[in-house]
Amino acid sequence: MKKYLLLGVSALFTLGIFAMSLRVGTESAALSSPLTAAVETVLKGIFPHYDLAFDVLHEIVRKLAHVIEYAALGISYMMSAFAWRHRLWPVFLAGGLVAFADEGLQAFVPDRGPSFLDAVCFDVPGFVIGACAVILLYHLIRRKKVVSKDVS
Repeated sequence: MKKYLLLGVSALFTLGIFAMSLRVGTESAALSSPLTAAVETVLKGIFPHYDLAFDVLHEIVRKLAHVIEYAALGISYMMSAFAWRHRLWPVFLAGGLVAFADEGLQAFVPDRGPSFLDAVCFDVPGFVIGACAVILLYHLIRRKKVVSKDVS
């Protein structure tokens, strides 16, 4: 049952990413503007001489969102792979395919366009970070179980 749930979460994350890419450019930018304003407020509170243009910070926030959403996707895909006892290299291939399909999808949306750089510099690295975090945790947990059995 758990493996079907994890697979469902992975599918929902993938569909969610595609749904975000189907938003018109102005609508997509409007979603991240309030978050950017909140980040700007925090930064101005911490750094009294903060002087970064809102547009520049907005671009940074949007690129960071790419990394975070794909890290979440990488986590869900890798957890599914472990639950299904699947080989790991197809998981990384799937993550790359989703990133490029996601960017390609934006070619059909008004005020948007595909960005090879977004896929290569933000989406795929985010996916790899999330997937590798799961691999690392899996091995640490397995190692701890082996060590605790040896001590007993």
